[in-house]
Amino acid sequence: APVDPEYIPPFILASWERCRESGITTEANSIVRVDALLLEQAQRLNSDLLCSARSIMDKLFSVVRATRCSISLTDGSGLVLHTLRSEGDGPDVLPGQIATETVSGTNGIGTCLVEQETVTIIGAQHYCARHHVWSCTASPIRYEDGTLAGVLNVSIARESYHLHTRGMVEASAHAIAEQLRLRLLLQEQKALIEMLDEGVVVLEGDGTIRTLNNKAQAMLDLPPDAV
Repeated sequence: APVDPEYIPPFILASWERCRESGITTEANSIVRVDALLLEQAQRLNSDLLCSARSIMDKLFSVVRATRCSISLTDGSGLVLHTLRSEGDGPDVLPGQIATETVSGTNGIGTCLVEQETVTIIGAQHYCARHHVWSCTASPIRYEDGTLAGVLNVSIARESYHLHTRGMVEASAHAIAEQLRLRLLLQEQKALIEMLDEGVVVLEGDGTIRTLNNKAQAMLDLPPDAV
């Protein structure tokens, strides 16, 4: 049926056109998941992203958990790595699921991957009818150089959508990106001090060991858990 672009955001219309061209039907109901081994490998490869995101996702979930909802983290390809989900009738987004447009039609994660910016898909803006009961907001998580690390998505019951949701998701994605940056920076620092021939010990203000290299550990005869 003809679509009036005056009432449909251009990025939604463009997504619908991509879905139609890829052969997805509005009644499509398939969920594609990778096997447990591939999921485990993806989680291991993205361990820094997961460690950076978990506590922030927990805090965000504590805000929205009273509604039917799920919070999902994907890698840069749209593979779901981690999900927090309300009990009973929350959205069926689970780890291992592939949430790209070519699999799931217009949706927060898949369309965010295409647009490379925060998107909100409300109700019938989803291409597949089974998603019409949800509102999804997804925001990209970027490495310091701007490349995509993953996507943070919040899906809530359509009737519970609030304009503040977008701001919360964007702020959370930014916080995850900052945690990821700091985590990688500390790893880089650790790698650099390991290259030195001298023993290096970094202390907190109260004298607690913050970090040390293997040379210092051997010289001081410290146990592996000294830090």
